[in-house]
Amino acid sequence: MNIISRAVAALLPLLLAACLNQTSAPSAAPTNFTVTPGESRVILNWTSEPSLIYWVYYKEGNTVSKDDFTSIHYKVTAPVVIGNLTNGTQYAFLVTARDANSKTEPASDVVTATPRLISAATA
Repeated sequence: MNIISRAVAALLPLLLAACLNQTSAPSAAPTNFTVTPGESRVILNWTSEPSLIYWVYYKEGNTVSKDDFTSIHYKVTAPVVIGNLTNGTQYAFLVTARDANSKTEPASDVVTATPRLISAATA
């Protein structure tokens, strides 16, 4: 096999992926994901990479997944404020990252938080 044939054989899978507009998923899930509760809201934060697109999934309870969620916010950047939540109700949150062409995205760990009424003494 000559050098040109080897080069074509090595580049062909990359060229096909580019033509099909598919790339691999980012190698890591969002890191340093935190959820801070407030009054009828939470603030989500994580370490962002400028080249990635982030999606937030959440629902009431202690678990959430990309296949089982109540609400979703997509193409967001940290920090994200999610309002209109019920004080005293636990919510589970998950954030995923993807690049512009990936079909799958790695997910953070699920983090839970319970919005609460802020009293005048602590406000």
